[in-house]
Amino acid sequence: MIRTATPQDAPLLARLHDRFRSGWPDFQPESSEGVESAITGDGMVYLLLEDRAAVCLYADHRHNYGYLDFPYASLEDAPTLITAALPELAGLRVECPLPAERVWEAEELKRHGFEPGRTQRRMIQRDLEAVATPVLPASAELFQPTPDEIESLHDLTFTGHTKLPGWRSNPEMFPPIGLKLNGEFVGYALTSSHGGWHWLTELGVHPEARRQGTGRLLTLMALGQLREAGATEVHLYVNDDHDQQATRLYESTGFKTHRLTTRFVKLQS
Repeated sequence: MIRTATPQDAPLLARLHDRFRSGWPDFQPESSEGVESAITGDGMVYLLLEDRAAVCLYADHRHNYGYLDFPYASLEDAPTLITAALPELAGLRVECPLPAERVWEAEELKRHGFEPGRTQRRMIQRDLEAVATPVLPASAELFQPTPDEIESLHDLTFTGHTKLPGWRSNPEMFPPIGLKLNGEFVGYALTSSHGGWHWLTELGVHPEARRQGTGRLLTLMALGQLREAGATEVHLYVNDDHDQQATRLYESTGFKTHRLTTRFVKLQS
C-alpha cells in the first residue's frame, strides 16, 4: 500500500533516507526538521510504501519541471515507487540526480524511460585559512537583502528556475550576503549548514554585473562568513555542462572538483 506522507511522517522519512543512502558517496544524514520543512515549505511530496520505503517528488507546472529523488528503497521496492511517482509528474520534464557510482539505480531509471542528461559538479574548498578578506571597491556596499529582493534577482540570474519558498524559513540558512555597486543591488550569496557540512548554497549575479569580479567578491565573502561559523571546508554544486565560467570562478577561489553527478531526464507525455 502506497500513501502520501504528512509532516508527522518526517522522522520516519529521515530514517529511511539515512538507511538507504548510507552507502552513497558523500552521504549526508537527513533531519526530521529538514524533511518537515520540505513538505510544508517547499511543496515536496513523499510517497510511502508500507512505511518501509519512500520516494520524494516535486512538480512545478508553471515551468514544466518535475523533480524525482531516487527512492529510499531496495532494488525490489524501487520500481513500485517510481511507477507510483511518475503519474504525479505527468506532462513535465522530470529530472532525477544520481551519482555516477550508483549502477543499479541508473539501470532502473533507464527501464522507466529516463536518459542521462546534464552533469553536475560537486566542488570543495578545503583551505579556508588561505582565503583573504577581500577589499571592497569604493563603489561597493555590503548589506543583508530581503527574501523578496533575493528572489527578484534570482529570477533574473536563473531564468526559468523558480526558487522554492521553503528557503525563507529554513533554519539551516545563514544570513544572506548582498552586494550593491553604485547603489544598485547586483548580487547575493546564500550559505548554509546541513548534515555537518557547510555549503555555498547559491550565488546570484545580475547579468549586467558579470565578468566584473562581482561573483569572486561574493564567493570570498561567503567563504569568510562560513569560516567564522566554524567551517573547515565548504561544498557547492555547479552545472558542469553549460556553466564553465562558474567552474573557473570557483577554482580561482580554491575550490576543487570532488565528483560528478548525472541528472537523468524523462520527458513525460
